[in-house]
Amino acid sequence: MKISILLLAVPALAESAIRAPVQTDHGCFRNSDPACRTAFACTTGFSLHCQLFHYSEGCDGWWRRGAYGEALDCCQCRSPGSPPILVTPTLQSAECWENSEKCPTSTSQGLPGQQVPSCCGRKGDCPQGFVLAEPLTVCGRRDCDLSELQSYTWTEVTNASRSCWTRDQRGWYYKPEAVTCQTCVYVGDTTTASSTFTATSTTTLTVTVPAAAVWEPVGAPGESACRGRNVNDNLGVYYTVHGSKSIEECKDLCLQHYPRCKGIEYSNNRCEIWTRPQGIYVSKPLSGFTCLRFGWDTKKLFPVDGGSGRACRGASPTDNSEAYYSVSRATVLKDCKAQCSAAAICFGIEFSLGRCEIWRRPVEAAAQRPGFTCLAFWSESILP
Repeated sequence: MKISILLLAVPALAESAIRAPVQTDHGCFRNSDPACRTAFACTTGFSLHCQLFHYSEGCDGWWRRGAYGEALDCCQCRSPGSPPILVTPTLQSAECWENSEKCPTSTSQGLPGQQVPSCCGRKGDCPQGFVLAEPLTVCGRRDCDLSELQSYTWTEVTNASRSCWTRDQRGWYYKPEAVTCQTCVYVGDTTTASSTFTATSTTTLTVTVPAAAVWEPVGAPGESACRGRNVNDNLGVYYTVHGSKSIEECKDLCLQHYPRCKGIEYSNNRCEIWTRPQGIYVSKPLSGFTCLRFGWDTKKLFPVDGGSGRACRGASPTDNSEAYYSVSRATVLKDCKAQCSAAAICFGIEFSLGRCEIWRRPVEAAAQRPGFTCLAFWSESILP
């Protein structure tokens, strides 16, 4: 499949901007745990950065999340360039429900105890050139009236939020209320509110997409937002935001950016094109969002010579040239598979604790190595 695309102009990045994190919850029940930590999140366009300081230094220029003995856990929200332009959504009338049937599944199902969840919701619309940003949930509140949430407004309120569960020695508890806040983020000049960026160059390229590349859901469709190495890894440099009328249009935009595009996140006319080089490892449960990986079909990786306790080799068990593979970090096997999916070429993977090899030539043999796993494709199934 060949696709002609237009190159987009990329503005130069300004110096990093810093903002205060949004306090979304406490990490313990009623602060009974002496090591209680505050849950922090960042507004759209910013990512959370945390580090430890000695108690005598304080969190100068940072915000305290918790403490460990004489160490303070301090955080701040950073933007890699100029902060995004935000405006408050235009809101439609709210609807309320007294049971969980119409409440968002990410905030209303499987609650402990006997409380019946109820919720209210209202749809937000954005002006031309803007799309709804990813929602941010704050526990223990029914409004978004926080100084850190300028241009945000509530779109959902529930009396019993699954995302606000917390635990102590007596079992599971949850705060009685939670609010979901959203804003509109500027994505560029558009002819309609849901169209993509206007190209500023007319240079045309031809992109070849391998026939074996597939779309693979990361998490449950309609319930999952894309993340990097873990559910809290959502740096703004991983993706670009575009307006898109449908998930199919979002997919087409990804193909136009292939092989840089590693997948998409789609929600309500909002399209994220993920270009994180290592790919999309995991997703975060979030109602109304769909995360899809694009690349080699990792479900077709098969064990070589049993897989477990085997290291990948080339033409024979002794053929192990370093030119055959690239080495990277991976905490678990599925992270190594995700890197394979995102790679320009992947004939197989070798995984051992903390180490992932992406094989650029066919894996035809294996050697016995305790603690190693070797998985490979049939070479005929992945050739362009």
